[in-house]
Amino acid sequence: MDHALLELLRADGRISNVELAARSGVSEKTVRLRLARLESEHGLRYTAVLPEPDAASRLVCLLRTSPWKRDEVSAVLAGLPGVERTYLASGAADIVLLAGFPDDSAALGFLVESVQTVPGVESVQSCHLIGAVTSGRDGDAARSPIVDRGVLSELLLAGGVRQSVGELLGALCDAAAAGLGADRVLICRGEYGRGEPGRSVLEIVANRGVPREYVDEMSARLDGRVHGVLSRVAESRMHVAVHNAAADPLMSGLGDLVRDAGYTSLLALPMLYGDALLAVVCLYFDEPTVLTADYVAAAQQVVDFFSVSYARSLGLAPSGLPSNPPAI
Repeated sequence: MDHALLELLRADGRISNVELAARSGVSEKTVRLRLARLESEHGLRYTAVLPEPDAASRLVCLLRTSPWKRDEVSAVLAGLPGVERTYLASGAADIVLLAGFPDDSAALGFLVESVQTVPGVESVQSCHLIGAVTSGRDGDAARSPIVDRGVLSELLLAGGVRQSVGELLGALCDAAAAGLGADRVLICRGEYGRGEPGRSVLEIVANRGVPREYVDEMSARLDGRVHGVLSRVAESRMHVAVHNAAADPLMSGLGDLVRDAGYTSLLALPMLYGDALLAVVCLYFDEPTVLTADYVAAAQQVVDFFSVSYARSLGLAPSGLPSNPPAI
């Protein structure tokens, strides 16, 4: 319901509550209450965007950064004059930057004097945009998942008292889907590239909505070899976010499976207990999705909460260790 209302508002920000109710099939009062909750709990805001004159010289820059410096560098770049968009990326670049200037001289000065001198930038590749073929379609705009804190609080409180492994992982899947807005959830264990040929390196311990054919074929293709996303999570003990899974280099060799499965974006999160990697929790999104730092932090908090109980079930944590729900 919330996403349907947001899509209608994105299409026409001046639409009335009565019209929203008619198109959504609910009462006007329900629309008012839903919008009020989105405003108070999720920061919904209404803005007017005025068209600006096109910049005469526009740049796209692909940047590589020093280890652990990507977020810091992107924050500095986003505040530089002329910068229109800054994206965190994977594959060929750590950061992708789009900027516009009144002339080529200003663009060159920006590249040499501003971008290349930012601490933490190791290399920069740039190209000039010489014309627009298409501006895209509004319906393809990426969205950010809505974190429902009320639902998460209920699920985490219930998850803390579950006993069986199946119930525990089921509660985590519920939290990811209902509380974090994921369309599908997959939790897997394995050696992530350290397996021997002839035997599977993956063990699927929980699945919520991921087609069985995708799981089986993915396991077969990963038999005894490294998988980009899972191995990256295992090596770094950090999350990996993939905006366009069908085209991302980390999903090399799985593009056709991604398209057949019907998802677009992916967030893989480590489930850790101390230094031990217990599992990788994968959240799948059917639409292009913006995975903000705040969203990833909330998702990781949810996974961390369940990791203690899961470690206990594997005999890695003391039975009396408490699992206190995080303040998300």
